[in-house]
Amino acid sequence: MTDSDSIIDLLRSSFTIRHDPWRVEDAVDAMSVFPDNHIAALTRALADEDDELRLLAVEILYAMGKEAEPALPALIRSLNDQDRIVRVASVEPIAAFGNKAIAAIPILEGWLDSGDEFSEVTAAAAIARIDHCRADDVLPVLVDALESDDFGIKCNAAWHLGELGPVAKDSVLALQRLLDDESIRSLASEAIASITGKEL
Repeated sequence: MTDSDSIIDLLRSSFTIRHDPWRVEDAVDAMSVFPDNHIAALTRALADEDDELRLLAVEILYAMGKEAEPALPALIRSLNDQDRIVRVASVEPIAAFGNKAIAAIPILEGWLDSGDEFSEVTAAAAIARIDHCRADDVLPVLVDALESDDFGIKCNAAWHLGELGPVAKDSVLALQRLLDDESIRSLASEAIASITGKEL
């Protein structure tokens, strides 16, 4: 049995069954007994039949940060995963690589008209993070989401706009309209401060 096989067996038997906040950190610690093949094992795990193992692999790769770059092509393939949770979870670790993840944009563009509001907002924000030149194209998706009837979607859009910073400057007026809503005022205020560089 190779180290890669052993890592996959370890993750499957001990960590896919856990759903506590520490499972990723504990899994990374447990993998450390195998000095090599972490990325190779996690890349293989992304193609496994087990939804929970694929999700765990995505989460671990995200926790690994820039070290996970060799797995980026496999992470991008995960945007087409059969499981929605795996697909959505893959976006953040991919977007964290910025322009290196440019190959993800055609897939994410396909999400923009999916009818899944959360996926549309997530994809729009990721496209803008990967390629800042596309920000003007996708900002309307995020701005429109600020008026969603779904409070979670509204908060998600406001948070993403804040994360985008100055490239989201055209969203400031829409965010300012949320300042009268006590339930989201703090998040909108933080987003405006991040975008403009000025505290309210």
